[in-house]
Amino acid sequence: AAAAAAAAAAEGQHVPMSSVDTRGLVTALAVSDDGKTLAAGLFEGKCMLFDVVVDKGRDPRIEDTGGRRIMTIRSTRGKNARGHKITGLEYSGGGKKDPEARLLVTTVDSRVRLYRVADMTLVCKYKGHLHQGFVDSDGLAPVPTQIRAQMSHDRSLIACPSEDGTLCVWTAQPAPSSSLWRSGRKDRNSAPHRLSLRAAGGGAVSSVS
Repeated sequence: AAAAAAAAAAEGQHVPMSSVDTRGLVTALAVSDDGKTLAAGLFEGKCMLFDVVVDKGRDPRIEDTGGRRIMTIRSTRGKNARGHKITGLEYSGGGKKDPEARLLVTTVDSRVRLYRVADMTLVCKYKGHLHQGFVDSDGLAPVPTQIRAQMSHDRSLIACPSEDGTLCVWTAQPAPSSSLWRSGRKDRNSAPHRLSLRAAGGGAVSSVS
């Protein structure tokens, strides 16, 4: 393997310096701002966090033992209580021990979730957009989608495309107007501002920036 990597490098090809077995199909990736943590989202809804170690004079490597953290992104009950494909990840902040680091996760259950990385607790769940993983295409076979939400740089807004041709924007904080507040849930925002993209001649959008 080392000889093959050396030969590829000699031909000007990029070769992986480190690899890890996630035991699943990776569908989304994100790296912390300091480059010390790698987040991987899997088809079955698992999210994995790995330490990236950079030693002076050596190539970066992914820690597969001791530096791995795994959790399933899902609702606590109902039809979304099982994991769904993760289609987007956005990492904001430093490594896993940074108390201010946040991870935004987009999944194929019409949900976007914001987590505190240090303990992977849910900060807020956003809904109101449509994300089934496919859109119809003029009577042809459904076209797969890979929708990905994003945060503004100041973390005040969350934006996500919708398969119905709209763009949804939420305030990052939970919405006080949500009926869930009356039931004691204060980590939800189900009231996005909607912008129609079809009126502007657009179709389904999969990402925003």
